[in-house]
Amino acid sequence: MYSLKTGILIKEMEGHTDSVTCMVVDGLILITGSDDSSIRLWNLENFTPSGVVGSHEAAVRSLLIIYESGLLLSVGLERNVKCWVY
Repeated sequence: MYSLKTGILIKEMEGHTDSVTCMVVDGLILITGSDDSSIRLWNLENFTPSGVVGSHEAAVRSLLIIYESGLLLSVGLERNVKCWVY
């Protein structure tokens, strides 16, 4: 996490083992998808990991929150779309 004002690194968020390819935010929850095929939750109040939603068989390419339902859609490079309750 970098400061927009100074460009200085504020906090390093560790969890994925490869590049982050997509992200969405729901309030103080950040959800990230990665080339490591995992989907992870992060707490934006203290920038800590909150858990793993799940994974694909290949890299995660896109995430979409359906806010009214509490559902998260993810698309993997293996061409599967998955629906998650988060």
